[in-house]
Amino acid sequence: MCTLASVAIEDRIFRAVREQGQLPAFDAFSLVQKEGACLLHFCGAVRTLARAGRVRQNPPRWPLAPRMSPVLLRRLGLEVVDTRGPTRRFRKLSDTITLYPDVILGRGSAAIVYRGADMRSGKPVAVKVLSPKEPPPEPLRAWLRERFLQEPRLLAQFDHPHIVQVVDFGESPEGPWYAMEALEGGTLADRLGKRGNIPPDQVRTYFRALASALAAAAARNILHRDVKPGNVFNKGIKLADFGLAKVAPMPGETVNSVTAAGAMLGTPAYVAPERAGFGPGDFRSDMYSLGATIYHAATGHLLWDLPPDDEKWGFRHLRAEPIPIRNRVRGFPADLAKVIHRCLAKAPDERYPSFEALLKAVKR
Repeated sequence: MCTLASVAIEDRIFRAVREQGQLPAFDAFSLVQKEGACLLHFCGAVRTLARAGRVRQNPPRWPLAPRMSPVLLRRLGLEVVDTRGPTRRFRKLSDTITLYPDVILGRGSAAIVYRGADMRSGKPVAVKVLSPKEPPPEPLRAWLRERFLQEPRLLAQFDHPHIVQVVDFGESPEGPWYAMEALEGGTLADRLGKRGNIPPDQVRTYFRALASALAAAAARNILHRDVKPGNVFNKGIKLADFGLAKVAPMPGETVNSVTAAGAMLGTPAYVAPERAGFGPGDFRSDMYSLGATIYHAATGHLLWDLPPDDEKWGFRHLRAEPIPIRNRVRGFPADLAKVIHRCLAKAPDERYPSFEALLKAVKR
């Protein structure tokens, strides 16, 4: 009986082939067999990798056909296919982190996320490297570097089951980088894009997990400032991307921030009213963004039926009330809808006084 999930088998085969350059399929099977994979699932994993264009037969005596028998398949030699075109070639990042420069997991305006491996544990990691699409002017380079390094420094403070874990970080000739746990299964945004809303019992599960994560951040005076479905991983329900996070000043402290005063950071559809009005906000602003995220999960809709980048979002957050959840989803639990709508109160003082209080309300 196979004890490994198909995705885990595919990942292990791909990493093994990459690490060795080329690997006989028989050796790859022996490797995953020790970890609990059966021959049937091994063959399925190889075929899946081949269909996705990630591995191929070498030398190409036979094509890697969908109906190839297990006996023949085990005779093949496997190698990784570089399907992503030319990319940067990195020098060694560290003694423990290996980066695969031709396996890009994501690309933003300021950084690229690559597939990697933690050589100490053998586990896959995601390696984020500062790499602006457009080189910034000289005065902004130090600011951008500081903003980038802030995220791993903040995440390193946490050992929380619902916050993504940083494995290592540092600087290389190519620039600053950090490695975090690789999370399969996509984000909540991916899930909502495919299925619309999620059932109320799962809404509660996501709500509790994310409120717990934000409670841990608030306890360290850290504001996330970009809570949204795209920053929530489904596996383990983990909050990620503290790239816009801010350490709020304690009473009596002077503000020392890498964000310009009056700037509104975050995603328009989920930003709190006080921050839509260019105010600084506090943990209750994250609570509003959490409410908007959970509303989206519960209904499959944003708070208002606007395009995500519409300029009217700020005004709606400040002045308009969202459509009641129970008007969108028939039979949705009234108690849970009430909690979500309280998180969406316009005035911060009308939301819950703490994430701990919110957690108690969600658990009822």
